[in-house]
Amino acid sequence: MSLSNRFSTLLLGTLALILVGFSTALFVTSRIYLNRQVDDRLAATLNILNTCVDRKPGWVRWEPRKKRLPPSRWNERHATAWLVTDGRGRLLTCPENIPDDELPPSWVSRMGTGTLPDRVTDRKGRSWRVAPIRVALSGGGEPGVERPQDTPDGKSYHDEIVLAAFGSLDETEATLASLGSFLVCISILVWMMAALCARWLLRKTMVPLTRLVASAQSLDAANPGWTLAEVGTRDELDDLRRAFNDLLARLHEAYDRQRRFSSEASHQLRTPVAVMIGHLEVAQRYERSGEQYRRVIHLAHKRSVELGQIIESLLFLSRPDASTLTQFELLDLNCWLMKYLENRPDNQRSSDIVLRSRTRGCLWIKAQPQLLGQLVENLLDNACKYSPAGQPIVIVTAEEGVSALLVVEDSGCGIAREDLTRIFEPFFRSSSTSHQRVPGIGLGLSVVERIVKAFGGTVTAQSEIGRGSRFEVRLPMTEFSDPESSALSRVRPELTDAIPGR
Repeated sequence: MSLSNRFSTLLLGTLALILVGFSTALFVTSRIYLNRQVDDRLAATLNILNTCVDRKPGWVRWEPRKKRLPPSRWNERHATAWLVTDGRGRLLTCPENIPDDELPPSWVSRMGTGTLPDRVTDRKGRSWRVAPIRVALSGGGEPGVERPQDTPDGKSYHDEIVLAAFGSLDETEATLASLGSFLVCISILVWMMAALCARWLLRKTMVPLTRLVASAQSLDAANPGWTLAEVGTRDELDDLRRAFNDLLARLHEAYDRQRRFSSEASHQLRTPVAVMIGHLEVAQRYERSGEQYRRVIHLAHKRSVELGQIIESLLFLSRPDASTLTQFELLDLNCWLMKYLENRPDNQRSSDIVLRSRTRGCLWIKAQPQLLGQLVENLLDNACKYSPAGQPIVIVTAEEGVSALLVVEDSGCGIAREDLTRIFEPFFRSSSTSHQRVPGIGLGLSVVERIVKAFGGTVTAQSEIGRGSRFEVRLPMTEFSDPESSALSRVRPELTDAIPGR
């Protein structure tokens, strides 16, 4: 079922329920009102009839001569009739002398013997609403009081008298039937008009959405300009289009970056493999001396180590962030850096590395020691490559708000301003680096950024051509108190923000 059909079904179903409920409520209300009008007429008739009853302690007498009796029209459609009988069901008076064959059979058989029904049907099929009153002696009358004898002029004395008023329901039922037919017809007409209008409105409303769907179906991942078409509604659909286009732009950027990454990775992997294969093939062509074989093995080993580093970096960058860290450890950054630098293998630039701390307290962070060591090593290796020997490489630690700050500074060639935004991309190397023939594959800073993000921190770079570079790593600090674990006395605190002479 299409979306427009679902909306139409929901709308028309709701409208149908509303129409049915409204029509039912109106019909029931009208029925109650019309029946109450009949009841009011019957009550007024009975009140007048009740005034014609003469009550005495020992008898009850029907005495209509002194009162004006209400009209009684039995054979009219809009009629109100009445009868008076004694307790045994004998008819005492009837204004129109109603014959027995017109009286309701259910009423005649029960006359004077019980409670009359609220609604009866006469022998002609007409419906009547009945309102009876039974006037009887209370307690059987007073003792010693004799009942007078009936007189020839029509006066009669009884133990009880039944006053019954009848209201014709023919006009009420006809009115309700007409009202019911009208409500059914008008409800069907309104529902059909609403169905037509709803279908037309939904088609108009669904045009922008249909346009978006058609535009989405024609998207091509190979097309860098793939976006959803403009709908011009200036509502939530337009907001959805903009949000989806932003997502498409990010996806295309990620797709393009992944494609470049795969291309450059395959190129970087082929280079050391091709060099190793070339050296080994040359070595196998004819007999060589032991020194030449050792030279070939040394070159193959060097390329193998380079290839292993590339593979390890690529595997690390390809992992999801959640799988790169399996365990965190609570570390004091200052103490950990001292131990790491002490245990770091010596090389030509080891004497140029200077550690400084701008805090006497502990910088507790949660990290994985192996990855933290890879982060520091990559930053130091980058500083050693792009700064001349003898120039200091300064590592600074400090507390900055709720973060632990780790800074690595060098006095090398620096990075061009237009390249600063791309230095963390995999395999990116600036043109000046290529001209200087600095060894490397362009993965070190990418690995640094991935590790910092895995730790929940940030890394930024500042640089100036000819004056060096500064990399700042901010890691979230955590609270921990253990005075015996701190070895800050071995770190010389200095309030130095930059390398001397810079």
